[in-house]
Amino acid sequence: RVVLAELNSYAYDATVAGMGYVVMTTSSGFLISMTGFESQVPTLLRTIVTRMQTVIEQIETGEGGGLLEQRFEQQRELLQQAMRNTEKDAPYKQASYWLNQVMEDKVWHVDEYSKVLDDDSVCNLRAVAAAAKRMMSDTTLEVLLTGGGAAMEGEAGPAKAAAIGNELRELLPNSSEGPSTTTTGKSGTIKLPTEPESNGLLLRRIVRDPTNENSAVQMHFQTSVEVGDGTSDDEQAGFTGENQRMSVTEHAALDVIARLAYPSIFKTLRTQQQLGYLVSGYAGRFDGIAGLTLVCQSSNTPPPEIQRRMDEWMVTFGDEIGAMSEEDISTNAKALAASIIQKSDSMLDQHQIYAGEIQQMRYDFNRRERRAPEVANVTKADVVAAWNKWYAPGVTTRKPLMLHFYSTKDAEAEGLMSTDTCADDADADGSTDGTTVLTDLASLRNFKEGRPKYPSVSLKWWS
Repeated sequence: RVVLAELNSYAYDATVAGMGYVVMTTSSGFLISMTGFESQVPTLLRTIVTRMQTVIEQIETGEGGGLLEQRFEQQRELLQQAMRNTEKDAPYKQASYWLNQVMEDKVWHVDEYSKVLDDDSVCNLRAVAAAAKRMMSDTTLEVLLTGGGAAMEGEAGPAKAAAIGNELRELLPNSSEGPSTTTTGKSGTIKLPTEPESNGLLLRRIVRDPTNENSAVQMHFQTSVEVGDGTSDDEQAGFTGENQRMSVTEHAALDVIARLAYPSIFKTLRTQQQLGYLVSGYAGRFDGIAGLTLVCQSSNTPPPEIQRRMDEWMVTFGDEIGAMSEEDISTNAKALAASIIQKSDSMLDQHQIYAGEIQQMRYDFNRRERRAPEVANVTKADVVAAWNKWYAPGVTTRKPLMLHFYSTKDAEAEGLMSTDTCADDADADGSTDGTTVLTDLASLRNFKEGRPKYPSVSLKWWS
């Protein structure tokens, strides 16, 4: 943020020249993204990286004076405010955030980030500059160059990308410890317990914003490891035994189920039952582990009742699938396949698709083209088999996670504590059916500590 503030003096000139840029951190490093004329990309990149270096040096030598300190405090306050504002996010967004907290094996919570930002002893200008220098000197470079025309054909494109990478390497500081051996840092995805194992897993929270009148329920059904591109060593990566990848057909059938789920749950809960204005169903993935996610946010119905209606819908949706004709299934499968390979509206959109593969460290750049025909060939038998294996109520392999987020009004009506957590000795609806209930970060981490996990599908970076 400080660097971006320092780059503001270049922003106008870059815009006039038809260029654009973004500098941001990611979970595994930092990203510099630029758009515009190919001939100007190296110049703009050189300017950005050099300015980053200069800012760090000015902080180390004290040459920046009070201006850098002032900008640092401004950016810290803006970031603190952004994190505080997450408490005012819509309940369904908070549920999605906590779903990610459950599924990722090792992940920090926004409250923990806030505590670091508030601590002057660890979050100060010099400490941040030192951390940035370490990060920049311990990097594995990955360059994605997207363009059109003859200038990028054959070996020209890779050669230009390599030239940019070489120049970046010269600009970045060298680590005294030699080449980086950094990996993704990802350690896998938590395996959810099956229903027989946990009698249901529930995370229950009260929305901290007292002005919020909405409650939300999110359900996620975990399946298994999605199909890869066939080039990786699955045995070496740990995808064997219970962790082996699902079949191509099963993976494609799960995507078709997700496509069928959205209009069905929206029609039932939103249109017919008027349960909530926000209702959705979609394919939810966490580091390559496939699943189905359902969402409903309501201002007139508390979470236990939303949950009951969702459970009823799961039964009727299974009946709907069974009653569908082979032609209906095939039509939906082919429509989904067509959307997968739909041409991007712009070169930037196409670039972002490829960049997503790099940021997720899958590097499966032909994934869409490969998967489209697999999805198009899905049959009714494939869909029914996948439904009965992973999602059908009562099957022993079903792995559901329920997230209940209460408005203050609904929490008080249910007799729950009016703090940011709920009572630990009962379910949200007051039942004592043995459901595994998580209410705060401590109970969540305790649950995750004893759970097995799927290995990460992200590939390690090579030094």
